[in-house]
Amino acid sequence: QYAFFGQPYRKGAGPEPGSGTAETMPHNSIHGWVGDQFQVGFKDMGSLYAAARDPLFYAHHASIDRLWEAWKGLGNTDLTDPDFLDSEFVFYNEHAELVKVSVRDSLDPIKLGFTYADVDNLWLNVTLPNLSGGTAVASLGEPLLEPCSLVLAREVAADVLDAEEMVVVEGIEGALDSAAHFEAFVNLPQANASTTVNCAEFLGRFSALPQVLYTNMTGNYRKTSAWFSVGENVRSLGLSGQESIVVTLVPRVESPYSPVSVKSIGLYYETKGLSGNRMTRVGSSISA
Repeated sequence: QYAFFGQPYRKGAGPEPGSGTAETMPHNSIHGWVGDQFQVGFKDMGSLYAAARDPLFYAHHASIDRLWEAWKGLGNTDLTDPDFLDSEFVFYNEHAELVKVSVRDSLDPIKLGFTYADVDNLWLNVTLPNLSGGTAVASLGEPLLEPCSLVLAREVAADVLDAEEMVVVEGIEGALDSAAHFEAFVNLPQANASTTVNCAEFLGRFSALPQVLYTNMTGNYRKTSAWFSVGENVRSLGLSGQESIVVTLVPRVESPYSPVSVKSIGLYYETKGLSGNRMTRVGSSISA
């Protein structure tokens, strides 16, 4: 769940505790691609304060909501954390009146008066080619200017085998007023900017949009994390019995992107705590 939704945002946490794959991949990628790279902050779609000016904004967010429903249709469930369910947002309604809406009241499309067409998810059973091979070189702490690979030890203890295996990239730091982007691969240390993402080794993408206006309030400083579910990749590549895997980050540093640095990369296992509302992490990481 946390890989999809992102990390909890609670009182005392930093402004960007870590986005989920739903935001960094289908959501942010489209915003960045549609945004005008010759405008400040890639506006309109590429910048938070201006994105809703683009007519594509509504269609894009409706598509993300449909993907959310498709994800739940695969047997996944929404978070039960009350901090998530009781979060409230203020909007103007069709009468230009301020209304307060909670997450809890917005999770069921049927209650909101609509449903999505029942279409086949053709991508579910796609078999992707394996491109694996090569050796690994570790490099952390400095700005990522070229692909960085390292070996992560896997936990094979019986008490975590049923948990969701996650690659966690923490301490992602860089400029807040610029876009940031890297892609993650497993068992493919020779991956580079030209490597296709249509392969079994592709874990996911970290994509952060520029937040130009926020720099006036928080300074030009981004600090966040990224989480990638790796279990399906491990199974597809026949790595389930391996005691370690190689993870490679491939950054984009050409204009308009700016490089980021990474403090640590770890392999963790997501399990439910006793309350069912919190995440317990079991595993270890490699730090700069």
